Amino acid sequence: MPGTTANRGYPYPTPGDPTNVPGDIQKLAEAVNDDVQANLATVTGTVRAIGSARSSGNQAILTGVETSLTYGIQLQDTDNMVDVVGNPTVITTRQAGKYWVHALVSISTTATWDNFVFRIRQNNSTSVVVSDQEFMSTNQTSFDFTISSLFQFAAGDTINATVLHNSPSTAIILAAQLVAVRMAS
Repeated sequence: MPGTTANRGYPYPTPGDPTNVPGDIQKLAEAVNDDVQANLATVTGTVRAIGSARSSGNQAILTGVETSLTYGIQLQDTDNMVDVVGNPTVITTRQAGKYWVHALVSISTTATWDNFVFRIRQNNSTSVVVSDQEFMSTNQTSFDFTISSLFQFAAGDTINATVLHNSPSTAIILAAQLVAVRMAS
């Protein structure tokens, strides 16, 4: 009497079964093939909730003022999460779930800055969703930075990225992008 694996139900011979190596391998191969085919259809047939936007021009960031990055170009939106006209600083989740969130920023400044903080926030709250990313430098005139992580969001939560710096002059954001992808419920 053949056995089956506990999780996927793949067949295998037990010690008391008659020996039939080609037949047993064929049964196992067909079971794996059917299982992969069924699961592949599920994965490829699913449209993930994805929202992404990027900046459409330079953005000035004043010294000492934490500022939300602004996005003017919608890149992808499968779940009505991006509104670059009505709310150009956030992505709004429409479904609860675990989201992979990724933000990037490219900054140019003509002054020396000693401290730059880049954050991703949930609901524009004071609590940081993705850990603070802090960079300290002297005499650096441009900087590219990315942060990403997985976090749980409720339906209707907003996600935004902010920057804060202490340069003696205004910092210029050359490019920014924000992406949210629902990975699981």
